[in-house]
Parts: sequence; C-alpha cells; structure tokens
Amino acid sequence: MSCHECAASGGAPRPATAVCSGCGAGTCPEHTHETVDVVRVSSVGNPVERRTRRLTCTACARAAAVRAGGVA
Repeated sequence: MSCHECAASGGAPRPATAVCSGCGAGTCPEHTHETVDVVRVSSVGNPVERRTRRLTCTACARAAAVRAGGVA
C-alpha cells in the first residue's frame, strides 16, 4: 500500500506505514499525525485510565482540530 497523500500531491509514491483511523487511507510517516487519547474504563471500585494512540492522515487531523475549536 502506498501513501494516499503522497500520491494525491503528485509526489513520488512512498510506502504507507499506518492506516488513518478516520478515513482508512494509507499514510507514510511524513503524513501520519499521532494523538494520545485517554480512555476511562469504569468498574466497581476500580476505575482505570488507559492511554491509547490515534493515527490520522493530514485531512482528518485538520478536521479534528476544527471540531475541537482549534485552527487547522
């Protein structure tokens, strides 16, 4: 699989090393955006927080920033 954003921009094809969790596009390291989410799991008497990664392409990272009220 090749990086969708490299191919769309007309650049040289680069191998995808991740898949966007938003749209499913393959992304190379240059076009992969990593964010950390905290997932809270509640159980009786033992709430747990786990840190997870979310990998997205540039387009989905910009859309998430806009939804969060930031500037893309």
